[in-house]
Amino acid sequence: FPSHDKGEGKHLLSDAYYIQAISFEKQGLKSGAISTLEKGLKFTSRNAKPKYFLLLSQLHRQSTEPQELQKSLNWIKEAQKIQEDPKYYYEEGDIYTRLEMKEEANKAFNKAGDHIRTSIIQYSNKIAENPNHPDNYLKRGGFYLSIENYKKAKEDYDNYLSLTKNPDLSFHDSANFYRNLAYIKYRLGKSEEAQSLKEKAQLAQSKADDVDRDVDRAIRSNYNEWSYEGFKRRQEEEESASKRQLEQFEEWKRNERYRDWETNRKNTRLNYSHSRAARMPSPA
Repeated sequence: FPSHDKGEGKHLLSDAYYIQAISFEKQGLKSGAISTLEKGLKFTSRNAKPKYFLLLSQLHRQSTEPQELQKSLNWIKEAQKIQEDPKYYYEEGDIYTRLEMKEEANKAFNKAGDHIRTSIIQYSNKIAENPNHPDNYLKRGGFYLSIENYKKAKEDYDNYLSLTKNPDLSFHDSANFYRNLAYIKYRLGKSEEAQSLKEKAQLAQSKADDVDRDVDRAIRSNYNEWSYEGFKRRQEEEESASKRQLEQFEEWKRNERYRDWETNRKNTRLNYSHSRAARMPSPA
């Protein structure tokens, strides 16, 4: 992979490593997944996404060894530095529980609850200011779901659907959305609706898996194939983002060709100087 990328290109490469790490995890190759993620994070030292740290934390938590659990705790704290999210505090609380540090675990769980309540109030205020913005309903509904308020969650998810008609989500996000809504319907006793939504989630997940396999296969061969095949599939779900990413690839290629040309030019001048010096008579 090119290592001279900047800005958005760093996210591009680290996303590829993230997908490959998930592939390793599914195959039961924990060490391979960890080393792949750590390589990917080198491209995003300042702009890393919390999901990388979350996955690293989950991988280390597969062990019961205190040393591995401490690593898991360190990674989840890195995720918290980037984004405050209740699930990160729940993860932290679970790790402390496994380490038999009950006081710290309780503090983490309390932080998660406080953050959920604060977030619900914030999104309620946003909805009051602009009731036609669908994303606010989607996010508030997710917080209601996390505290098992299924009725409120259903209302928000229904409002989101009524405002968007066709949700503008990636395959991965669509799978999560329909999976959550199916669970809400099931808990509210609407089994038939839940089953229909579950099938939608499975379809979206199948498409998401296809994308991941394409990108993973391309990574294993070379990044030129990745730029063509992997992002051709991604274009289906995020056209504008893929366009920017493809442009970044073209810029990388131009930069590589320029460096190769510059290197060859310098070597040519150096060889010419050496040959010229060789032809000059030795000083008397």
